[in-house]
Amino acid sequence: MMGVDEVWAERRLLVGRGVFLLVFGSLSAACVSSGAQTVATHEPVTMGRRLPVYPMTAAAAHESSADAGAQPAPAPQIAVASAASPTTTAAAIALPQVIEASVLNDPRIRAAFAEVLRARAELLRQSVFDNPNLTLSQTLNPFAGHSFTPSRQGGPPQLDVGLNYSLERLLFGQRRAGMEAADRSLLAELAAYSNVARERVFEAIGAYVDVLESRELSLLASQQVEQLERLESITSRRVTLGSVGQVELNRVHIAVINGRRRALSSRVEHDNALTRLRARLGPSYARSTIAVSEPLDLTPREPPPFEPLLSRALALRPDLIEQDRRLVAARAEHEHQRRLALPKLSVGVGYTRQFQEDAVGYPNASSWGASLQTSLPAFDRNQGGVAAAQADIFEAEATLAALRLEVASDLEQALRSLSAAEEILASFDADAMRSAESARNTIEEAYGLGGRSLLELLDAQQVYREVYREHVFARSEYMRAIHRLNTIVGEEVFK
Repeated sequence: MMGVDEVWAERRLLVGRGVFLLVFGSLSAACVSSGAQTVATHEPVTMGRRLPVYPMTAAAAHESSADAGAQPAPAPQIAVASAASPTTTAAAIALPQVIEASVLNDPRIRAAFAEVLRARAELLRQSVFDNPNLTLSQTLNPFAGHSFTPSRQGGPPQLDVGLNYSLERLLFGQRRAGMEAADRSLLAELAAYSNVARERVFEAIGAYVDVLESRELSLLASQQVEQLERLESITSRRVTLGSVGQVELNRVHIAVINGRRRALSSRVEHDNALTRLRARLGPSYARSTIAVSEPLDLTPREPPPFEPLLSRALALRPDLIEQDRRLVAARAEHEHQRRLALPKLSVGVGYTRQFQEDAVGYPNASSWGASLQTSLPAFDRNQGGVAAAQADIFEAEATLAALRLEVASDLEQALRSLSAAEEILASFDADAMRSAESARNTIEEAYGLGGRSLLELLDAQQVYREVYREHVFARSEYMRAIHRLNTIVGEEVFK
């Protein structure tokens, strides 16, 4: 038969082996989990253009490298796009350049990338391993003046050194589930970043169309002033000749003053439109002098059918992609919260040094121990976290359904507006425009010879200006309707 010491020695050996196997198995599972989990890659694109993906800032990179325990944040492997470098001299700019500069330089688009960086940080937080816990304790010490002796035994004082490590994130898949949820959230934030860029690019296009429209109206107002000044000169000669009275000259002078005011307002509006456009193009263009190089001319085209466009919109719209990914992320987080309900589990090893020589008269002794600690989820089984994750799933499903309905509604309205704008633009009669211009010039010549009245000439000029203004508005509205449709679909409809 084995003695007591042999029995205890065998038990300690079995416990030691069990703890070793448990720790080894946990770390092996962690390695497998870490190797199987790959960071999803995604290239954010809006309106067919690749968006820049910004790296860690230099200050953050320096702080990270200074921290011995820090690891680089896992991030999608996407090359960083270089920003445009516009010159400070006056330069003509076309719509493709506007879109490109807006994508690369708009500070609002850049700011939207902060949510992607936060999602990266969360993925990093979920992927790192837990730190082990170190415990140092000195216990059973005598009070001052009451030391332990063999005749007055106590204690004996002992030093305990313990090392514990939590295993529930590894054994129960909590780490893998957390990384999965964070990875899905990262993809959703990349899609949200693409959607911000889509909206900002549409606003930049709108600012560009405003510049084209205000330029045309400013030119019209300048032409009007030239015509009125010429009319004032003609009327002044007729007053000198006595064919008309001073009243007509005064009336023309008032018309000249009003025309100059309208021309000034038109120039200011054109300058303001250029300023708004520069703001969309980023800080590099803030002090640049730019001029649009395209005419406000478009050929009317038949709008495409609804169903194919709706299918493309549902497949390409980044806000729909974002919401679909948020639903996937919510489901992944629900699984993560379910795993967090499992018991807490930790293993530990310890070393004890007992100082017995002075306290009880025996030699000082060293020993070791092993521990396994777990929680009993009798009450708290993370019911709140699981319920919150279910609520997120419910919200994501409802939001996705609502967004799909909104996309269909917006697309239907955009097609209707584009069809109306196309019809209005197609109804423009160039011959009528030339006739109005010819009638204005003919009446002006006849007025100089005394064959027409001032009211007839002013009315002819007003008719021409109104026809021209309506044509400018029709062209600009048609251009806006096209780009509004492009934005709703998520790609250029008319190639």
